Amino acid sequence: MTSHLCEKSPEPQPEHPEQVNRAGLTLLMLNHESRPNPDSAAASKPKASFLRRPVVLFTLCLAVLPLMAVTVAHSPSRSTARPEPSLWSTIRQSLRDRATVDLTEDFGDALQRWAGSDGLPHEWSYDAGFARPGQLGLYIKSIPLRDYRMEFRGQIERKSLSFAYRAADFGNYYAASITMVGEGPIFDAELERYVVINGQAGPKTSVRLPFPVRADMLYNVQVEVQGDRFVTRVNDQFVDSFSDSRLPSGGAGFFSRSGESARICWLRIVDRDDSLGKLCALFTSRFDY
Repeated sequence: MTSHLCEKSPEPQPEHPEQVNRAGLTLLMLNHESRPNPDSAAASKPKASFLRRPVVLFTLCLAVLPLMAVTVAHSPSRSTARPEPSLWSTIRQSLRDRATVDLTEDFGDALQRWAGSDGLPHEWSYDAGFARPGQLGLYIKSIPLRDYRMEFRGQIERKSLSFAYRAADFGNYYAASITMVGEGPIFDAELERYVVINGQAGPKTSVRLPFPVRADMLYNVQVEVQGDRFVTRVNDQFVDSFSDSRLPSGGAGFFSRSGESARICWLRIVDRDDSLGKLCALFTSRFDY
């Protein structure tokens, strides 16, 4: 009895097997469609944009920006424009502009570093370490300068020793002469200065030297040229100063007028000779002659 109750009762057999099979197949398909598919759910979930990832954006910037820079630099619209200087070129030029200028001339090499109105200086001669100026000659290296200290040593052979500074060309310059006054073994001398504009000499100003001179004396002359201010010293003594802004730049030179003769031993031109200028001069040269 017990075994009979524990036995599973036989399931009723359908009267039409084909209908049951079709209904089961339909139900199975409906159940399968209604069951959530994890793969389809994952696919339908919106994903984060690939381009929105920070790492990807950073990588693209590193790759694209150099290409953009090259494209702009070589674009037709910029091909005719003047290229901008590089950082190193700018630094080098700044060093050159601040470096100490120290030019020394001993009048060797047949006056190749000097210029006359149409070539080499006219009527100049060189003998025993001295140059004898004739017509105005300009020291080529000094012509581009604006502010500097001009120093030279010279000797009067006859009447005067003449020099020029801030000489823009042969028709525009400041001129000065140390001229002997009187006769005898010991006498006076004076500094005479004027400006030449477009070949025309202006009014002359004379200042007496503060010490007596001898016929064989050597003159150590120093002219400070800074902006529109000019100061002249002779043998370490102050002689003259004045202001004039008509010629903002120009170099140094020498000349002898009719009836005059002088000898020049050496010339030195210095500017920005402070510590910073000397440091900049260690890295670059101010002039490339």
